Amino acid sequence: MPGNDLIIDTDVLVIGGGLAGCWAAIRARDFAPSVTLMEKAVVARSGASVFTNSMLAPVGDEEMEERLAEVVESGEWLSDQDWVKVLLEEQRLRIADLVSWGAPFERTAEGGLATTPGRGHRKTRLVMLNGHRLMEVMRRKVEEKGVKVLSRTMGLDLLTSDGKHPTGGSVIGAVGVNTVSGQFIVCRAKAVVVATGILDCKLRADYVHNCTGDGPAMGLRAGAQLLGMEFCTSSRLVAYNDRYRFGGSSLLQGLGARFINRLGEEFIGVYDPELKNRSKVSWICMAIAKECFEGRGPVYLDMTSYTPEKVVLAVKLLPSQMRSFQRLGLDVMREPIKIDPVVTISSSSGQGGVRIDTSCRSTIPGLWGAGSAAKNLIHGTYAIGGINLAYCNTSGYRAGENAGRAAMETKPAETDKAQVAALKKEALRSAGKPGWLPDEVMHRMHRDILTAGVCLFKNVPRLKAAVKEVRELARAPLTSDEPHEVVKANEVKNILALSEISLEASLLRQESRDSHYREDFPYRDDQNWLKWIAAEATPGGRTRIEAIPVPYEKYRVKPKERRRVPYPIQYTLKQNT
Repeated sequence: MPGNDLIIDTDVLVIGGGLAGCWAAIRARDFAPSVTLMEKAVVARSGASVFTNSMLAPVGDEEMEERLAEVVESGEWLSDQDWVKVLLEEQRLRIADLVSWGAPFERTAEGGLATTPGRGHRKTRLVMLNGHRLMEVMRRKVEEKGVKVLSRTMGLDLLTSDGKHPTGGSVIGAVGVNTVSGQFIVCRAKAVVVATGILDCKLRADYVHNCTGDGPAMGLRAGAQLLGMEFCTSSRLVAYNDRYRFGGSSLLQGLGARFINRLGEEFIGVYDPELKNRSKVSWICMAIAKECFEGRGPVYLDMTSYTPEKVVLAVKLLPSQMRSFQRLGLDVMREPIKIDPVVTISSSSGQGGVRIDTSCRSTIPGLWGAGSAAKNLIHGTYAIGGINLAYCNTSGYRAGENAGRAAMETKPAETDKAQVAALKKEALRSAGKPGWLPDEVMHRMHRDILTAGVCLFKNVPRLKAAVKEVRELARAPLTSDEPHEVVKANEVKNILALSEISLEASLLRQESRDSHYREDFPYRDDQNWLKWIAAEATPGGRTRIEAIPVPYEKYRVKPKERRRVPYPIQYTLKQNT
């Protein structure tokens, strides 16, 4: 590994170059002369934003209260209603910005924004676009604003004013590593925004290859609170015909796709009579698993009702997915496609991440969060499709503005040389040392942790066994002999740290809500569990996990009654599946 460190001074450092990170860098540059964006791969070529196809449509003033109530109820009453209001009011402004920059939204014959219902929608709607082309627009805007971009640079850890983790002071920058050359980078900043995207705990990720929870893990070590990590034990609809893994099923559902079992039965309505095939993804995945366990699998995604026009639109908005079907020789208008939920520990919809307020400040000074690196409290659990990208727009813009303003009121701080040296040693500890390859650790994760018995149908014995296994894996020595493997070793460290918290939080939440299903508590408990679960590192080296009541005393939309509601898909595993 190279011995000469690269030292960078900047007003605002944004870590992560997806939609939220680009928004943060663009807006921060309106206030701060020097903005640096640190991206693990290349802007417009990485992260989940490239694969998007839709976002929440603008909401008019006359619809605001009704839409707010829809989101809160759909989010199973765990939404931060202050954030919901911010998003509904400001999403229309951000879409107007994107339109003015040339973002490729689908249009009606009259020239207006074309909309469609999506996953979980009742009266809300989506606007449609090609994610890759959207991110090309964002990349150009980042360049126009004069943002310094550090491509192929992984953020490793946050620098603090007191040189400690967790800190009693503030965040004053970050260290990183060039994923090609291995050069260690020290970036001193007056304000830092983490926008590293989702956690995706997979050996070979689904459609996103480098989102490994780096931002939340960095924040955790520095002392920032995380929220909602119990909802990261989940599954996603991404496996087609046992060969391809892609996202985009929300749009396909909105266009009229059905889920049918081996018997040809359209079964989702049994579990969600109102939304049926447009039900939320967690319930669909649980329902598919139950159908298969009870002998009615496999399950198929049926698009045979599509018109040729719908197929053309799907190919335009989901080119990778639809072309894969073509490579398989599948005509989606003639035959259903076998589909499976992939079990994972993931924050694909912002289920868990750094706790931020409506200004996007974290719980420690100097650190802001945006996008899926932050807990998406608009969703609550998971509310409706399209909020993810709208949240990237809104939180990215707000994080950039507030970090930029703060940077102009902050004097540069001296970095602690001992902390820099310690973080460098930790980041490079696997280099040239004997031990496990990062992929070997992830194989163990797949075998022992990413199972239906841990991530879907939970109980105390399996969760406790999984926590023990994750801790053992975290102690395993890793080896690496090149920069790429050093990066993977640090990614594995982040995945294991967040997976442990996800499992511990799952033990604490004694109810079933959205993607969190407990066999021993098979009901949503609004009497005792209208609470957020927070995790925070302590100076003693342990993580404190606690439940925080949702502040309904200040919210307008309230549950009519607090009661226990049976979970719609109930199943008890007969073995450790």
